[in-house]
Amino acid sequence: MCPTKRSSQPSTLLMPIDLYTLLTSKCWVADPWLARRKKTMIQGGCTCGNVRYELRGAPSNIVDCHCADCRRSSGAAFITWGSVERKNIRLLSGEIKKVSVASRIRCFAACCGSPLILEDSVDADPVEITIGTLDHPEAFPTTKITWLEDRLPWVTIDQSLPKFQRGSQSAQL
Repeated sequence: MCPTKRSSQPSTLLMPIDLYTLLTSKCWVADPWLARRKKTMIQGGCTCGNVRYELRGAPSNIVDCHCADCRRSSGAAFITWGSVERKNIRLLSGEIKKVSVASRIRCFAACCGSPLILEDSVDADPVEITIGTLDHPEAFPTTKITWLEDRLPWVTIDQSLPKFQRGSQSAQL
């Protein structure tokens, strides 16, 4: 049985408690409001909270990237990206700063420098969004691991996931 809460309106149906339940639950109610919210409720933002964004639809192709460029731009051992069509990202507040590095465009929160988006080109579609900046990143687990040739030796890899020495277009290990 899925966790639910009673709506404030006595005549309405039961609805899932939170976004994580909303995205992972298989027990949906026949409520048109809920169907609309499922598509538009994914939000995220930067460290300081000035930049906020919303996704229409869940990110796909969730990848842990260990390349040196991602490591340097995030200040972490690796970064987790998810693919989203450009038209499905809406900036709610704040400003984004774009920096061209290694033939790609990295987008950061202008206020605090949080990495947010990676574009292959100015008009690339889809773009990659940092899963860690989502309000509920736990709803989007990694589906593959890339750029293992740049992996730091102390990082433990989930052996059950598909692994690639370079990008996911390279041969799978």
